[in-house]
Amino acid sequence: MSVPDAVSNVKIVAQSGLFGTGITLGNALIGILNLICGGALVAFIRTRPKIMEIGNLRRKDEFDLMSERIAKLEGNIETERAGREAERVRHEAEVAILRHSVANSNTCLDAILLLLEAAPEKAAEHAAKIRKMREDMRDREEREKSSFAAAKIAATAIPLKD
Repeated sequence: MSVPDAVSNVKIVAQSGLFGTGITLGNALIGILNLICGGALVAFIRTRPKIMEIGNLRRKDEFDLMSERIAKLEGNIETERAGREAERVRHEAEVAILRHSVANSNTCLDAILLLLEAAPEKAAEHAAKIRKMREDMRDREEREKSSFAAAKIAATAIPLKD
């Protein structure tokens, strides 16, 4: 076969298409490309609802987890508030005890001054009365402090399980 015959055969094949079907190479490539893109589009459309469902489930799980964490943190906040309130009440009680002690000391000082001014010659007798009064006040203050300490222990005690 000569070169001109080969060229004429290629022209005949190009005009008649692949294997004599009338489909050219360009048409075949476009058809294959359409088939691939169409298949991918169909696959995407069919799997999209399932992908969305999986994403929604993941977001729901994350939301549930976040809700649990928020509830736990809110519980911690309430516990802290209750603890601070109990601490504030304890501090107020301690300040009240101290204030009472200072008031008692002031009363004793005022009493000794009054007694000394009224009868300076009986200073030793007055001092003994004031000492007795101070001892009684100290005993009462110690009982108050003990009661306060017991209440503090009872408030922070962990209940025993039966």
